[in-house]
Amino acid sequence: MREFCGKNHIAVIDKQVCNSLTLFTEAHDGRKNRHNRVKFQEVKMAADKAKPKLVTKSEFLKSISESTGVAKKDVSAVLDAVSELVSKNIGKKGPGVIAIPGLVKIMVRVKPAQPAKKGVINPFTKELQDRPAKPATKKVRVVPLKALKDMVK
Repeated sequence: MREFCGKNHIAVIDKQVCNSLTLFTEAHDGRKNRHNRVKFQEVKMAADKAKPKLVTKSEFLKSISESTGVAKKDVSAVLDAVSELVSKNIGKKGPGVIAIPGLVKIMVRVKPAQPAKKGVINPFTKELQDRPAKPATKKVRVVPLKALKDMVK
């Protein structure tokens, strides 16, 4: 007999009534219009388990201040100084790259301008179309460093 277990469904073996999906498969005993009935019941997935909450800024500051023994106000000042340093380095006058040791490398990538194109074939409709020009843009790219990758493992 064929088995079917779709998303959020499992087979119900006993004779309980279920309101969700029922699958009929043809019996292999040679008789026509004979079907084996397999019932499926919707099951709650692991999503019902509570996921850890995202750490808020105040919880983040409190955790760092408790682990280092530094006042929460001082920790906040340090984080503000780090964000200013990042903005200076990836801003207009900066080099466009900064590495936060052991965590991430932040870079600015400049995407060049794209000229207008006429008579481009649309891959879906196979019709010719004109594409407008796109200006040059700057994209921020954040690359994890080896130490951060090792933390995830």
